[in-house]
Amino acid sequence: MVYALPVRLYKGDEQVACFENFPLNKKLEDYFIGNTYRILKKSGKTTDVHISLNLFEYGICKNLEGELTVFVGPARTLPVNETMAHTLAERSGADKEDWPEFIKYTTAVGLMQIKRFLHIMIVIHEALNGTKLDISEFYMDDMERETNEKALSDLTEHLRRVTYEFETKMDYYDSEQRILFYITNGMTEQVKTFWQEANVDQYTADDKETLRIVKNFCIASVAIVTRAVLASDLNPEDIYFLRDEYIMQVEMCKSVPETLKLRYNMLIDFSERIRKLKCGDSDHPLVGRVASYVQKNVEKRITLDDLAEEMKTNRAYLCRKFREETGMHLTEYIHRQKITEAKRLLRFTDSSLIDIAHHLSFSSQSHFQKVFKEIEGITPLEYRNKKLLE
Repeated sequence: MVYALPVRLYKGDEQVACFENFPLNKKLEDYFIGNTYRILKKSGKTTDVHISLNLFEYGICKNLEGELTVFVGPARTLPVNETMAHTLAERSGADKEDWPEFIKYTTAVGLMQIKRFLHIMIVIHEALNGTKLDISEFYMDDMERETNEKALSDLTEHLRRVTYEFETKMDYYDSEQRILFYITNGMTEQVKTFWQEANVDQYTADDKETLRIVKNFCIASVAIVTRAVLASDLNPEDIYFLRDEYIMQVEMCKSVPETLKLRYNMLIDFSERIRKLKCGDSDHPLVGRVASYVQKNVEKRITLDDLAEEMKTNRAYLCRKFREETGMHLTEYIHRQKITEAKRLLRFTDSSLIDIAHHLSFSSQSHFQKVFKEIEGITPLEYRNKKLLE
């Protein structure tokens, strides 16, 4: 075994050695190992990784000069307790008589950060082929593929079931859609407002069972946010590292308030990273203050003179400094923030175009439509119809 990971050696398609602490019956061996081995064997890469529908990590490394193949895994990307494992067993299609073994195996699999797992695969590849891979070769192409997206959706749905009691307090589906929109658009002020409106901190029960429910809920939140921000230009390696770190921190929390505070910090962290990205990755305090003000007052008519007065500086300096730091004209930034809010209204409400234009203080509906198309490349109605079909 490698770092307590199960390892299987194949010559051609024949398994010649197995290092596994928990042997499985033939049906479960095929479920946990065989299916994933066949997926990875078809990969065109010498070394590849895969995250299964139950969020287990697997890796394969093929010897370039022979028929030897090293198959590593599974390892778990997320904590799984017995209740969760039972739900996964129900949904796996496994025979009911195999559920006890399924649950035992699922909870016995070791927890490992994806980054560490990838480094182990790099070491195995070097030992087997004499060349060293870069960790970046595993990202984007592999980590964002359809299987991983489905896996994250699968676990999210599972955790919703397990934590239903807590989720109903949050009006979960509507809340999830709102918060993901805010985070993926870097709307940090709206994230803060959402948290206050949701009144999450009023959840006062703090017994052991409630703490476990809230932890599961927070782990689900981390998984959901991770999946959402993968579509951004943030470094995928950083995203997966942050996901693993936050999950570890959740498990270390000693109380419900501490767990909820961590969830809040996670939401703000990802939102701020996206906001900075949209502002040219600037850390300048003036840029941060401008972004905060515009987000808080996005529905108002914001002039450059008014904004300069709010920032206690002159208009010329404000515009020049903002462009230097972000590479964007300040007027364009204001328009982009208004159009982002317009997209939210188009997507989540049935407000008319004229109502949205009026709400966001555009001079007219035609002006709103013109700015929207300049930024998004399609009309507001085309955007709304597109989102309805998704």
